[in-house]
Amino acid sequence: MKIRITDIPPAGLRIEDNLALLPLQQRMSSGREHDIEFTKEPEVKLTAFKTASGAETRGTVKSFFRQGCSRCALMVERELETDANFIFKHSEKTPSYSGKQAMPQQLNETGINYVQGEYIELEELIQENLILALSIYWSPELDGQGNCTYCHLDPSTFSKVLISSEKPATLGALLQDVKHKRQIK
Repeated sequence: MKIRITDIPPAGLRIEDNLALLPLQQRMSSGREHDIEFTKEPEVKLTAFKTASGAETRGTVKSFFRQGCSRCALMVERELETDANFIFKHSEKTPSYSGKQAMPQQLNETGINYVQGEYIELEELIQENLILALSIYWSPELDGQGNCTYCHLDPSTFSKVLISSEKPATLGALLQDVKHKRQIK
């Protein structure tokens, strides 16, 4: 999703579009040991404004994702909505404190995205914004009765949800089950 800064009218440029799901999934799969999967293309609704030093965007991004609950370990689909407020500044090579030429990205200016040329690229920033808004260890609140506010299960029943009567519940039972299956073969 590219925006040409010179094409932004004085009143702003309204953008309503969806990001492709596959690149977001690929970016998520590059990480390790998580069970989060986006299930819907992110909906982008933002307005881009031209500024004296570049451009600025204001808006939101909304999507849905599946994640394991840390209380009951069931996969749960949840909604995620995050801001898409970015500041873009034009950059040229800037002298650093060491006297060498450095790009402004190498200097610490939190929240500023530097661009060269007349285009701003939003897709990677929006993907990053969505990923950083996730909580890897999501644990829903408990209500006044001690039940999960999301799945409404009593924590004492969580083990019953996770372990069916057919599956062994202890390591010893698991080893016995494996031994029994090997004898059958």
